[in-house]
Amino acid sequence: MEPGPEDTTERLEDSTVVQVFRCTSDSQSRSIIVASAAAMLVAGVMRVNKGVADKIEEFWLSQLPSRLSLPTDQMTRLRARLTWYRRNSGSLPKVKRMLGEATLEEREFCAWSATVAASVNSNIDKPQIAVLEAIHDALSVPRTALYVGLHAGIGAATAGADEPVAVSDEAPEILHPIPRPPAAEPNGPDMDRLARIRADTERVSAMLADIFAENEPAPEMPKQAGEGPLAGLDTEHATLLTKLLASTEWTRQEFDAAATKIGLMPHGAMEALNEWAFDRYGDALVEDGDPLLINLALLSEDLAEITADQ
Repeated sequence: MEPGPEDTTERLEDSTVVQVFRCTSDSQSRSIIVASAAAMLVAGVMRVNKGVADKIEEFWLSQLPSRLSLPTDQMTRLRARLTWYRRNSGSLPKVKRMLGEATLEEREFCAWSATVAASVNSNIDKPQIAVLEAIHDALSVPRTALYVGLHAGIGAATAGADEPVAVSDEAPEILHPIPRPPAAEPNGPDMDRLARIRADTERVSAMLADIFAENEPAPEMPKQAGEGPLAGLDTEHATLLTKLLASTEWTRQEFDAAATKIGLMPHGAMEALNEWAFDRYGDALVEDGDPLLINLALLSEDLAEITADQ
């Protein structure tokens, strides 16, 4: 079934919807693990381009055999995994955990997958380019591969003309351009241009933080390094964690409000807490959804000491 119980990257609860299918090959082969990591990136692109999400899925799967060979049952499994990722958010740190000590070829395949998915939308804007550049940088893949892949992908994803294009063999007519009128001297800054730059910057920041957020380095420890149950968290994230321990369920609005009040971006804060929990306890602390579920059992050994400091 997908997601499978042996997959430690996903938490399966009693309410988890799974897909069951017949699979005769090795369900945990390296190829399917790498393909699943790529599928998480593709799903992130699909969430940004919801209007063409189905087209992105079919195009990526159609291009897959040119880079990766998977048997039919594993392709079925990959489709099921992609469906799971479309409903559940992913992140670059999670992709990197899945890949582990990946080879350059495996990392290039994942970056190529994100590029191919984005190229389905021929009108790729600056924020999407910024996200793809962040993916290539995080996977240590040269950005030149991104630009080459975008040109090739857009050409492959664009439907050809229904009829031959007529080309004339006559000599081109000589044209003399009319000079442009002299531009008026600016009286001050171009406020419209500044507004467009500011809007582009805000969209890039929001997409990077909300879709493929990397953890920020912890500037300050709440306790001395290596001591106490909250070691490894900065003051803000430690404060948020202790607040979350008051309940096993939080609505999305409540969680966002709590993180924002402390000065944290909600999605980035969730990723940071889960990264810390994975490093310390081997599992995620916060399960995304609405409501969000807090895995208090994970902190059972340290719970009394953490709450004593509140």
